[in-house]
Amino acid sequence: MAVLSVTSKVLKSSDGTEIYADAVGNPSNPSIVLIHGFSLSSSVFDNVFADPKFSEKHYLVRYDTRGHGRSGKPEKEEEWQSQRLAEDFDAVVAGFNLKTPFVGAWSLGCTNLSDILSFHPPSYISGVIVITGFPYTASVPHIATPFALGVIPPFTSTGDTPLFQSTALAFVRGLTAPSFALPHATYRALLGDVMLQPRMCCARLLGRPQDPKGFFEAGKAGLPMLIVDGPEDVIVYGGRMVDAVNSRDHLDGYEGWENLEVVKIAGAGHMPFVEKPDEFREAILGFVTKVLLQKV
Repeated sequence: MAVLSVTSKVLKSSDGTEIYADAVGNPSNPSIVLIHGFSLSSSVFDNVFADPKFSEKHYLVRYDTRGHGRSGKPEKEEEWQSQRLAEDFDAVVAGFNLKTPFVGAWSLGCTNLSDILSFHPPSYISGVIVITGFPYTASVPHIATPFALGVIPPFTSTGDTPLFQSTALAFVRGLTAPSFALPHATYRALLGDVMLQPRMCCARLLGRPQDPKGFFEAGKAGLPMLIVDGPEDVIVYGGRMVDAVNSRDHLDGYEGWENLEVVKIAGAGHMPFVEKPDEFREAILGFVTKVLLQKV
């Protein structure tokens, strides 16, 4: 099998923060931007990038969000405003010359969807994919399990190193279904991502302000959405993701996400792209193909 060539770039966001991103596939194909989750990096999508069935007809792009991985790690409060995160995504779009990409976000990375849609019309992207995640910051207390919520205090504290270490170990173990054993190399890589993030960046990420009005306006306007649920997830309550995107508390006259599809991947936990890669690929590419055909 031929080794796929990856193009890597360090881009500059509007405030000067460096954003690391890379891409694989043919740039002329429909693009999918992947956004990772809490305290990790875009390397969580390594097996997606290595899958030729993903990249043969689609241009895959991923980036380390600010405060994570190989991207800049600003710590001032103003550097974590919603607009800053939207501009990071814009830097990726411009840096790879993307045209109306699909956005597949995972876990807490799904909150970036609300940032993007707060500062752009729904037509800026082709569709959104919520992968076992939190579509806006206010949804976290309702969707997160007690285990996930219990991670937050030790991850944002600098006063108890043993507690932070034990919580980090438990957090990474909890990313997959109890019956799934992460390869040890993957386990160590995920822990390494956690270690790379300054505790202040973690606190800023979790405490940043966000207005999800634009997110719900996009849903009302018919922007296609796919929700991917892992029934064995110990981080999020799957059914509550649907409740969150259909919530009527954030936009007057909103009756629910107009164009919504939900896929449950049996046996998967919080990382269906690792645990059930074939089923995950089928769900994502099926959704993308359907949306593209509807545009013709």
